[in-house]
Amino acid sequence: MHDNVLHLKPIGCEEITIPCKDGVVLGGHLWRGTDNGCCGQVIINPATGVLARYYHRYAQFLAGRGFDVLTYDYRGIGASRPADLKACDYLWRDWGEKDFDAAVRLMHEERRQRPLLV
Repeated sequence: MHDNVLHLKPIGCEEITIPCKDGVVLGGHLWRGTDNGCCGQVIINPATGVLARYYHRYAQFLAGRGFDVLTYDYRGIGASRPADLKACDYLWRDWGEKDFDAAVRLMHEERRQRPLLV
């Protein structure tokens, strides 16, 4: 039953795409915090091999307390998995070097004046 809850469409967020500098496009979700994100911004980097949806309840909790929150799947996983994964030459370090960079750039574009927490 618990796993079924994780598959539901998250409430209070929008599905987004996050372009990386190397052309890979990541899938993610952005929650807008109450009070227009007055507390700041949060990027939730998933654990190795964990789908971002695992963190959706926590993201919703933070958004309800005034944070704008981004969850996303690393390249090759979940919403960022291409149709033909075998044809990709993704490296594990790409998650930190390219995917996280794209997440940070997206959040900076959203609101530069707010603190960014990871």
